[in-house]
Amino acid sequence: MEHVLAPIRRDELIVGFMAHGYVGFSTQFGGIYVYYFHRDKVEASLLRISDKVDIKFIEEIRAMINFWEEEQTIKKLQNRFKDKYGYVLPGGYQMPGIANADGRIAGTNVDFDKLVKLGIPGLRSEIAQYENTYFYQGLNLFLDAFLKACDFYIENATSLLEMETDEKRKGELKDIIETLNSIKVRNPASFREGVQLVWLYCVITDTMNYGRMDVYLGDLYSKDIKDKLINEEDGIAYLSSLWRQFVRVSKIHDCRVIIGGVGRRNEINADALAMIIMEVSRRLMGYLERKQKGIFPLVVGNMF
Repeated sequence: MEHVLAPIRRDELIVGFMAHGYVGFSTQFGGIYVYYFHRDKVEASLLRISDKVDIKFIEEIRAMINFWEEEQTIKKLQNRFKDKYGYVLPGGYQMPGIANADGRIAGTNVDFDKLVKLGIPGLRSEIAQYENTYFYQGLNLFLDAFLKACDFYIENATSLLEMETDEKRKGELKDIIETLNSIKVRNPASFREGVQLVWLYCVITDTMNYGRMDVYLGDLYSKDIKDKLINEEDGIAYLSSLWRQFVRVSKIHDCRVIIGGVGRRNEINADALAMIIMEVSRRLMGYLERKQKGIFPLVVGNMF
């Protein structure tokens, strides 16, 4: 995690961002999907430094290029397609369109309601009910990675706090540290904790669609409002920080948040949060226009 997570920026209240490298793993965004490899970027970088490194280093990079050219998932998919059908699609595995042999895992919508209700310890407990097969060991390894990401940002925020002179930002960094420590050991008890848990889970999994947010965060939001722990502007501030992370991801055909609809399990609470979500979108659109960021990469839809 420490090699792919980007450090906290000054405007962040909800933290976490994956800085994809030239080679890595991503369900959707990091490259041409799954185990991906950006050969063009590696070769361009090598060209820029070729006169500054020795021949042994260049040979090692060339060997790495040859390895990942064959090991990237999309190339293996192309090879299997050719073995089965006897040809490669026009344009190879990078051909856009409906009928291409694409390795993309897109449009994933996980059960965020379950995540918020159980939290990380609850997921651990559920895993423990099953036989300790490789699959369930893998689920535990993922949760280990999530906790490692929490620790990364706790350390990052602690370092920033030691250097910070602005009292307001000091308070924000303390809140970030407290929130991350909390979601490591229990399910979220506040709206801020719920937003942070969901977002960091999405960062680690590269999930880029966020489901019925008004449902799975509505109860926490309404409880905090009722208990006067936050007001509407606080809720807007947390979600605005999250929305800026969506913009940073910059996937104009993803980053979907769904709100609204009759018959949701917590309709009153969900409606209250849905109104805040729409206000965040309205304000952030203005923010983007002021910053001249271009297209707003977020769809907020009403299903009914």
